[in-house]
Amino acid sequence: MPRSEELKAGKQLTYHLNNNNADAYADNIIIKNGSYSFDIIMSNWELKGIKLNMGGHA
Repeated sequence: MPRSEELKAGKQLTYHLNNNNADAYADNIIIKNGSYSFDIIMSNWELKGIKLNMGGHA
């Protein structure tokens, strides 16, 4: 987010893994059996119960 002023898009949204100062961020992150489940939170809506069946590092 430090360089967001350099973006030239008409509408800018910031996102972050878990920083609730961003426009969109993840919450309720759970790693189980190699899959991730989480919610995406924005100021005016939430998308709950996303499941990502991909391995990786948290």
